[in-house]
Amino acid sequence: MRHFLYASVAACTLASVQAADPAAPPQLPKTATAVSVAAPDTTAMDAVLAKFPAVAATYGDKQTLPSAEVVKAVRSFVAARAQQMGRAPTAAETLMLARQMTESLVTKNLIMKQVEADGIKSDLAEGQKKLDELEAQNGKEQIEKGLQAQGMTRDELLKELAFSMAIDKWVSTKIKPQVKVSDEAVAKLYQERIADFQKPEQVRASHILVKIDAGADAAAKAAAKAKAEGILKQIQGGADFAALAKEKSDCPSKKDGGDLGAFARGAMVPEFEEAAFKLKAGEVSGVVETKYGYHIIKTVEHTPAETASLDSVKDKIRPALEQQEMQSLLKSTITKLREAANIKILLPEPPPPPAPAAKPAAGPALTPAPATK
Repeated sequence: MRHFLYASVAACTLASVQAADPAAPPQLPKTATAVSVAAPDTTAMDAVLAKFPAVAATYGDKQTLPSAEVVKAVRSFVAARAQQMGRAPTAAETLMLARQMTESLVTKNLIMKQVEADGIKSDLAEGQKKLDELEAQNGKEQIEKGLQAQGMTRDELLKELAFSMAIDKWVSTKIKPQVKVSDEAVAKLYQERIADFQKPEQVRASHILVKIDAGADAAAKAAAKAKAEGILKQIQGGADFAALAKEKSDCPSKKDGGDLGAFARGAMVPEFEEAAFKLKAGEVSGVVETKYGYHIIKTVEHTPAETASLDSVKDKIRPALEQQEMQSLLKSTITKLREAANIKILLPEPPPPPAPAAKPAAGPALTPAPATK
């Protein structure tokens, strides 16, 4: 389908249609801006485009797609990708891109015909409203720069915006009402993805750290351990844990009274984690040694592992399944439209890709011959 300057143009609906379109070419960047890059040499591309027949494709009831539309789409696409590509496409790449654009433009026309048959028309007034929104968000000057960069006129953008709004209405009124997700389907996905709804065992802990410097000798370690044991005795004697942490801890968490927040297994070093998870809420550990030094740990909360119930998450599962079903319906609808249209592409075929280099023939086995007597 024809790509727009800004992905915000009916973003969700248009993205859905493009995702369901088997012939859609690669997506453009989300925002097209004018960038100062050297103009690539388009000699090879121009030579290929100049040889196209007047009609790029026939489809439906004697309908045709002029090659001029394909050429414009190719040039617009390449201009928008100039910075990313760093060069113009080769002759073979031009042919491939042109065929992709042809398929995509035909698909767009088939969809628009179906949209109109379903009683929805492309309304330029709706397109103007969307353009006003874009100009308010991005600035009129930025829109103009984007139009120049892609070789697109304001009227063409207005028509594309109107088309996207019509598609939005069509999907909302004709495709979405067909989406039916049963309670059984929700329950099935819940069981298949049960791990996603499991909350692991967690503790919320505070600690006081007496740090050991790297390379500390035995005497320094003994002094640090003695200091930690002295702090532990103060806590056991009724001193406030948080106050002692603020005063004596060597960890940055001291500013929060030693609070480390909640964490699951695997977040802390093994010795610390083992001690923290053994404690009940409110309990204080002994002196725990890790590579960082000596810790005194207080487990504030201990939350067992739990699995969210189906009832608590079904309203999150259902929209995901509905989106999946809508994608499937869109793809099926587009496929049927294309199959019924008897599409014939009249552009030259791109050359086949080069064959992979042949592997050298296997030589004789290098296993030594059995010794002879």
